[in-house]
Amino acid sequence: MDRDASVLFPTLDAEQIRCVREVGEARALEPGDTLFAEGGETADFFVVLDGKIRVTQRVAGEDQVLAVHGPAEFTGAADLLTGAAASATGRAVEATRVVRLDPEQLRRVIAECPELGRLILRAMAARTNTEYAFALQKEKMAALGKLSAGLAHELNNPAAAARRSALGLDEILDQVEELTVALARPALLGAESGDQGNGSTERALCLAPRETPRLGALERSDREDELAEWLEEHGAADPWCHAPILVDLGLGPDDLAPRLETLCPEARGPYLSWLAKIAEARSLTRDLAEATSRMSSLVQAMKSYSHMDQSRAKDAVDLHQGLDNTLVILGHKARRKSIAIETEWSHALEHVPGWAGELNQVWTNLLDNAIQALGDGGTIRLESERENDHAIVRVIDDGPGIPREIQGRIFEPFFTTKDVGQGTGLGLDAVHRIVVDRHNGTIRVDSEPGRTSFEVHLPLS
Repeated sequence: MDRDASVLFPTLDAEQIRCVREVGEARALEPGDTLFAEGGETADFFVVLDGKIRVTQRVAGEDQVLAVHGPAEFTGAADLLTGAAASATGRAVEATRVVRLDPEQLRRVIAECPELGRLILRAMAARTNTEYAFALQKEKMAALGKLSAGLAHELNNPAAAARRSALGLDEILDQVEELTVALARPALLGAESGDQGNGSTERALCLAPRETPRLGALERSDREDELAEWLEEHGAADPWCHAPILVDLGLGPDDLAPRLETLCPEARGPYLSWLAKIAEARSLTRDLAEATSRMSSLVQAMKSYSHMDQSRAKDAVDLHQGLDNTLVILGHKARRKSIAIETEWSHALEHVPGWAGELNQVWTNLLDNAIQALGDGGTIRLESERENDHAIVRVIDDGPGIPREIQGRIFEPFFTTKDVGQGTGLGLDAVHRIVVDRHNGTIRVDSEPGRTSFEVHLPLS
């Protein structure tokens, strides 16, 4: 279901169009013809008879689409009544016919048709609110872009340095193990041992890299108990602390027993404790490497999400990459509420022409709304598919749904069902603007208790 645009873009009835045509001047336009230009002379009042007029405004060096007016809709009223220079540019999208009214002609029509005057004033008020919301959204995204750029730069360098240090520390631990065993060889093997050492003993006693198994909670607990009892029997200090660490590395009694056979009895207990501490150090370096790698991934996702340092030119957008990046950014919210996220991407879906940063705003708002709609638990499903010459993205949740009586208003600016301070009512309005006005797509919502689906259609050409 598209937004109810009867207030923003009301259509004139047959009687109102008759009044306009009797007073105004008809004009025909070819595709691309300019009806009025931003910064030019005061715009007149225009009613579209057939065809389409696209209204754009120059923002940060780029033409932003404000509206596309179809048959029986009007444009130019605000500039005409305020007497200011045209604040936007209107061009014909296709072969179009309009009726033009100058200020005096418009006053005559309103005097003869008061209902038309009320219609114009309501639309002007609604459009003013929408333009304010649009400006506020642009300002917020510009601030977010600056914040993201600075934060990404500050995080990426220390994260990369910490990861290099963690990997370097792991290599040093290898060397420390071998040197420690070599230094303590007489004590480990006994003073009477004839083994002069060629490195094989040291390597056998050290922790060799190995694949660690993925264990269930019950199996893991059983292995820890078994290993702790075995360590205790062989004189290891704090066996119940060391057992979980050694199990993490995939070691058990069968792996450790051959090592102890080559050691003198007095060295077995200290050796097992030393081995556990080395294993713990390795575990910490591994955790550090994974944590810093995660930080780098988040920074990269944030940079890609906000498309920092990239031009504002329309480009081929990878929808799936944008959706994946959005899941990274909002994943913590879903995990905090134990919400399951499912995805199903269409391999046949091509890139779509558009602005990646703006489409990421769409996915963020839709996903964030779905997360907020669900309580603890629940499932959100993201789907993509290709249908003829359109890409389709669906955001589906199994929450309580949107009451039918307000479904027609959810895309209105400043309309929100959230408590005061929790929402501005600009999120879904921004979604509609980006999808419909900026990308010539459509967005529909289908909601009932247990299933709410937002479906975005974007043209592939």
